[in-house]
Amino acid sequence: MKIKKLLSLILSLVFVISMAVIPNGISASATADVEKPVIDISTLTVSKKNATVGDTVRFSIKITDNVKVSSVAINLKSPMTQKTVYIGLKYDISSDRYIRDFAVTNTIEEGTWNISYIYATDGSDNSTYCYNRKYFSGSSNPDLSSYSFTVTGTNADTIKPVIDISTLTVSKKNATVGDTVRFSIKITDNVKVSSAAINLKSPMTQKTVYIGLKYDISSDRYIGDFAVTNTIEEGTWNISYIYATDSSDNSVYCYNRKYFSGSSNPDLSSYSFTVTGTNADTIKPVIDISTLTVSKKNATVGDTVRFSIKITDNVKVSSAAINLKSPMTQKTVYIGLKYDISSDRYIGDFAVTNTIEEGTWNISYIYATDSSDNSVYCYNRKYFSGSANPDLSSYSFTVTKSNTDAVPPTEEVYDFEVALGKTLSLSYKAKCDIYWMSSDPSIAKIGKTSTSVISFGSYKEVSSSCEIIPVKEGIVTIYAADSNGYALNSAKVKVKKSETVTPEVPSKDTTVCSQTMIINKNTTISNQTINKDLYIPQNVTLTLSGNVTVNGNIYVFGTLNNNGSLVVNGTLNCLWYGTMMSAGNYNYGYFNNKGSANIDTLNVRDNYLDYKLSHNYGEWNVIKKPTETATGLKEHTCKNCGYTETEVIPKLDLSSNVLGDVNGDGKINSNDALTVLRYSVDQITLTDAQFTAGDVNKDGKLNSNDALRILQYSVGQITEF
Repeated sequence: MKIKKLLSLILSLVFVISMAVIPNGISASATADVEKPVIDISTLTVSKKNATVGDTVRFSIKITDNVKVSSVAINLKSPMTQKTVYIGLKYDISSDRYIRDFAVTNTIEEGTWNISYIYATDGSDNSTYCYNRKYFSGSSNPDLSSYSFTVTGTNADTIKPVIDISTLTVSKKNATVGDTVRFSIKITDNVKVSSAAINLKSPMTQKTVYIGLKYDISSDRYIGDFAVTNTIEEGTWNISYIYATDSSDNSVYCYNRKYFSGSSNPDLSSYSFTVTGTNADTIKPVIDISTLTVSKKNATVGDTVRFSIKITDNVKVSSAAINLKSPMTQKTVYIGLKYDISSDRYIGDFAVTNTIEEGTWNISYIYATDSSDNSVYCYNRKYFSGSANPDLSSYSFTVTKSNTDAVPPTEEVYDFEVALGKTLSLSYKAKCDIYWMSSDPSIAKIGKTSTSVISFGSYKEVSSSCEIIPVKEGIVTIYAADSNGYALNSAKVKVKKSETVTPEVPSKDTTVCSQTMIINKNTTISNQTINKDLYIPQNVTLTLSGNVTVNGNIYVFGTLNNNGSLVVNGTLNCLWYGTMMSAGNYNYGYFNNKGSANIDTLNVRDNYLDYKLSHNYGEWNVIKKPTETATGLKEHTCKNCGYTETEVIPKLDLSSNVLGDVNGDGKINSNDALTVLRYSVDQITLTDAQFTAGDVNKDGKLNSNDALRILQYSVGQITEF
């Protein structure tokens, strides 16, 4: 039987960034995973001590973990400019090491390159760092000098741009609503200035405002405009600093002595300007700690701890959150707060699952931001010194996990399972050719594979899928690897024994499309083309002989006997598939194939009661977009009979957006920044609510500037947007 697409279960392993992202293991362990990966420095090797243009320096190291290592990297220090260069490592199956190559090109700096640090993170977000004592003091940090290497024969650009402060001009000393203040300055470089900006300090709240500069060919200057609107703060605006970066990533900063001490920093007071006649909102939200409540002092698996607090503002609170400290690893866990109109409080829930750390959880800090970008923080004195910071110890809670056994049983960890006699289909996307491997073909082997390639210009995307064929019970690792044998990704698959399943009787559907052919009694069809969906109810047998083509989907709730040559340009859905050799009651979704079949998609499932033989609708078409005050409307049309169904789209709840949390998972991290970047290059679309959450600089645009600020927030470089 030839099947063009065989689908039982789908695993989508999406490769987004240059290092392998291995999916989290599924564990039913009674305790949270707090074990960090182990970096075995004794296994570290560097392939060359001396290298020149065209050489490749290979790094190899063994890293282990009790679950899965999700990411590994070595960070190098360049010899001349001390830049940090990130080298992501990939798992190599054959050597059981994490490996990556560093290509020496003509633009690489000459001199001795040193390892700054090595880090590894597992699927439970436990991270470990190995710092070089050369850059990080501490007796426990090893000396990694023996792993350095020297580069010669290159011609790297290490010259920074030059900011000529003597050419700086500010078009207005005094400005009001409707005016534009223009900055102009000469910046030169031996190659090309790729970006430049002036950062201003606001007079009342001391916020930093970024003014991007663009090159003006007529004046040979870099120019940026600052528009004075009614929401701009009154008072004297000062330049905080000016920076420029060239195409070789060499950067220079000119700091104002007013904000950055240092005799070499110039006094930029003469370039300040004064704004009058505006009405900016500078009032911060108020966090009323006296109203804070925590619903449980003690919690266990399945419980939800609810936080409630009153936060007020003269305009509108746009985002609020409570940040918790975990008891064992001291990780920060973000709890977004949403306004509850009935209680006039901001509320957030913390779900206690098996993966939550046991012990006492404390509040680290609470913050709130209003729609004018005024933020307030309430820090716990336990973590932030300062007499003004309150002691929030009374709002802590303790997580415990009950166990009936003195020693919890060890449970198998795997990503997916498949029964003997069935198959599992895995798919993966990458920017290189993909090869499938099984760690133990005696448990499961690789069956049919298919590959498609999308390319335009230098861009290439490879989509590959493979059929996993179980052989015997056990757990096996399936790898998607590149042509060098490096693991791009992996999944652990458990092969279990075959099970006899008594399928549930399919429910009756009352909305059958007029273009569905229903077989109401035992029927034989020979040498026929059917241009619609085919529905075989329970206790009905359809027998096919000769050449039969179905241009549509087939839903087998009874029995389909194929004794001839069957072509299905669609999906054949059934509960059972095989070759029936003896008589019996197979009136519960059995596809009995004794002939040949060419089927687009064969979907074999334990039950498919959720399948509806209703209209074959196309994509939803939004005919009226929802707003915060009005509902929207969308419609889709049946491709077969033309029936159109409409559905109301709820009003947008933009008030509940947490600024920076674009994907709505309750966390602000690199995934949100990546989502913004993918949107900015038209790879994905976002809802209005997601757009609002991602526009952290509130300029009405979603681009790399927003992504950068989200990344800075996620690593603690900034504490507010």
